[in-house]
Amino acid sequence: MSQKAAPMNITQVVGNHVCILRKSNHMSQSQLANILGVTKQAVSKWECGLCAPDLSVLVHIARIFGVTVDCLLGMKSDNE
Repeated sequence: MSQKAAPMNITQVVGNHVCILRKSNHMSQSQLANILGVTKQAVSKWECGLCAPDLSVLVHIARIFGVTVDCLLGMKSDNE
């Protein structure tokens, strides 16, 4: 019997997207944190799905990476 992975919650979805976008742009957690005015630990917590960025920070993240907030929330892909 195979077990299905539990679906990701919105916090995990956002963190996963932030991590993918950051890495694809060759950016460290520290670099992203400095641009956003947050700590490296905050970025790490987002990427681990422990918490999500505030809405204003989410908008800033979307602008930095040239995607929509919808994309960060997993509502649609960034190329739609």
